[in-house]
Amino acid sequence: MLSFFKNSPYSTCAENEKISSVEGVGTAGEMLSLSFSISATESTTELLLSPSNLRSSNNLIPKSCIDLFVVKVWEQAGIGIYQSSPVRVAELLLKDDRVPLRDGYTRRGRCQHWRHLLRRSPLYQPPDIRLAGDVLTSLDANQSKQIWVSVHVPGDTVPGIYRGHIDLQERNQRSVQRLDLQVEVLPIKLLEADQDLFIWFKGTLDCNWPQHYLSEKRFRSHLQDIYTHGFRSISLNECSSDRLQRAVDIADDIGFDRNLVLTGPYSDWFSKINFRGLSPIYYVSDEMDLRGEPFVRDHIEQWHRVKDAGGQTMASLVQQSFTKRLLDNSDIGCLPEILSYYLSSNLTYFLAHSEFSQLRERKTYYYWHSHMEKPAVHRVLAGLYLWKSKADGIAPYCYQHLPSAPFSPFDDFDEWEPDFQLGPVNRPFKDHMTTYPAKFASIPTRQWKGLADGINDLRYLTTLAATIKKYKTCNSLAVHNSISESWRRVESFLSRISLTQIDILSETNPVPYGEIAAEEYSCFREQVARDIVSLDAIAASEGLNTTITNDSSNIR
Repeated sequence: MLSFFKNSPYSTCAENEKISSVEGVGTAGEMLSLSFSISATESTTELLLSPSNLRSSNNLIPKSCIDLFVVKVWEQAGIGIYQSSPVRVAELLLKDDRVPLRDGYTRRGRCQHWRHLLRRSPLYQPPDIRLAGDVLTSLDANQSKQIWVSVHVPGDTVPGIYRGHIDLQERNQRSVQRLDLQVEVLPIKLLEADQDLFIWFKGTLDCNWPQHYLSEKRFRSHLQDIYTHGFRSISLNECSSDRLQRAVDIADDIGFDRNLVLTGPYSDWFSKINFRGLSPIYYVSDEMDLRGEPFVRDHIEQWHRVKDAGGQTMASLVQQSFTKRLLDNSDIGCLPEILSYYLSSNLTYFLAHSEFSQLRERKTYYYWHSHMEKPAVHRVLAGLYLWKSKADGIAPYCYQHLPSAPFSPFDDFDEWEPDFQLGPVNRPFKDHMTTYPAKFASIPTRQWKGLADGINDLRYLTTLAATIKKYKTCNSLAVHNSISESWRRVESFLSRISLTQIDILSETNPVPYGEIAAEEYSCFREQVARDIVSLDAIAASEGLNTTITNDSSNIR
C-alpha cells in the first residue's frame, strides 16, 4: 500500500503530512513545477506512474503536457563550487532511476565526417537513457521518494480549473492507486521580463572541439530546452561562418530574440552573418581582473577590433572595483557596453545599484555558478534578486560544461578541468552541470527547474507592475485601493530578500535565506497572480480597458 506525502518541489525533505491530491496555480503558456513524495510499507521492484488528461467543464490539458520524473538522490562532492565533503543530494529528474547512468569515451567519430571515422581526440558518449514517457521506479520498505510533476500549460488554454489524476501501479498487481491532480489556470497574459535572461552555453557544432561537440540534433534539443525554461539570450561558440550561421538559424527558429553573445575572437567574416532577430554582442574578455596583464592587452585589442567594425561588446569581472580602470582612458579604457560582475564578490555593489540611479546608466549584469545543487538559491537569483537589484540581466554559468577527457560528468569526485585555476584558490572544481548530458537530449535537475521558476517569478512581477502602471492614472478609488494593497504585499515579501545577507557559496547550506521556507516563494507568486486577476476584475467592473502592454518601467 502506497502513501502520499506533501513535498514542496524545492524542500530538502518531505513533510509528515499525508495528501490525496497535488494542486497548482498558473496561466496559459507557463510551466508549473509540482511535487509529492511516495512511500510504501513493503518493498516493490517496479512501480509505474502515469498521468491522465486534465479536464475542465469543456476543455482539457492533454497528458502529453504533463511530465513526471522520479528525483534521484545521490552522493555529490558538496553543494558549492569546489569539491568538498561528500553529501547526499536530491538532483536528477529521471524517468527510471533504476537504470545505470553508463557513459564513456570513444575514438570512433559520431560527427558523420568520413575523415573522423577514427580520430585522435576522444569523444564523450553520454548515457543512453529514456527521457520521455511514464515513470518507472522501485521502493524499499518505508523508503520515501520525491516525484516531480512538470505541467506545460498550452498557450491557448482557456482559464478554469482542470482536474485529473496520477495512476500508480505496482508490478504484478491489478489494483491501481490514484492521486488527484488539479491545475487552476488563471486569466492572465504573462509578459516577458524586461531584463535580459541570458545563460552561458558551451555546445558547438564543430567536431574539432570534442569536449563540447554536439550533433545538430542534440544542439537543437539543448537550445530548445534552454528556451523552454525561460531564457531569451544565449552564447554561441562557432569559429567558422558556415557553422555560426547554422547555429544562429537554429536559435532564431527556436525563438531566441534578444542578445547573442559571441565568444570567439572577432573575425571579419562576422559581418557576413545574418543574425536574424538576435542582437550580436562580442565577448571581449573573461575575468581579466584575475588573469593578469596579458588578458588586459587581449581585451584592449579585441575591443578595438569590434568597435572599429561598429559592434557591441561585453566583459565579465570578478571585482566591480576593477571597472575604474575601464572608465579611465589614461589606463585601460575600452569600456564594454555590458559588464557582468561575479555576484558573490559584489553584493554590496548591487545594493548600491538598486538605490542610486547613476549606477544604472550603463548595462550591468551579474553571474554565478548555476551547477550548485541549490534550487532555491537559483530561483531567487534568477527572479526576485534580479528584480530588487535593478540589474539589467543575468548570466549564470552554465547550461553544461563537460569535464575534459577522460573524466565523467556523473562522477563529482573525479577531475573537471585539472589545469584550470582562477585567482588564489587552489582547489578542484565540481563538475559544472546545471543539466546533465544524455544521448538524445539533456537530463533535467532540480537546480535547472529552480532557474525556470525564478524567471517565472520575475515575469509575474513584470505583469503585475505593468498592470498597475496601466491603471495608475484612473479615477477609480476601488482600483487605487487594490493597487495599494497588492503592492504593499509585494514590498512586504521583497523586504525579506536581502541583497547583501544571502548565502550563495555555502558548501553545506542549500537555501539563500534561512528564514524563508521553500514553499513561501510559490505562495508569494500565487498571491501576485491572484492580485493581477483581482485588479483586472475591479477595473473591468469600473468600465476600464484591461489590455496591458509590456511596460513595467518606473515601478521597480
